[in-house]
Amino acid sequence: MRGNLARDLADTATPFDNAGYSLLKFHGIYQGYDRDSATERKQRGDDKVWQFMVRVRIPGGRLTADQYLALDDLADRYANGSLRVTTRQSIQFHGVLKPGSRRRSPRSTRPC
Repeated sequence: MRGNLARDLADTATPFDNAGYSLLKFHGIYQGYDRDSATERKQRGDDKVWQFMVRVRIPGGRLTADQYLALDDLADRYANGSLRVTTRQSIQFHGVLKPGSRRRSPRSTRPC
C-alpha cells in the first residue's frame, strides 16, 4: 500500500496521517469521529472513536434489485446498517470502522 496506509490501517486507535487522509479522500473514503459519543468520551478522558464514511458511485444513477441488496448487505456487515442515497448518484456508508476494530454500539459486538 502507498505511504503509511498499511501502518495506519493496522493501528485501530488512531486516525490516518495527513497523506493517508488525502489519498483516502481521493477515493471517496472520509475519516471522521463518532460525534454522538465524543463529549461523553472526552469527559471520561477517553480517545475519540475514529470511523469512516465511504461513498460508492452508482453509474447512470440506476441499481438493480440485486445490486441494492448487495449494498444493503455490505452496510449491515461493515457500516452502521444504513444506506444513504445522495443527489449525486452515490450511496454512502456511515460508521465504517478499521478492520479489527470492534463495534461500539449495542447493535453488534463482532469485529469488522
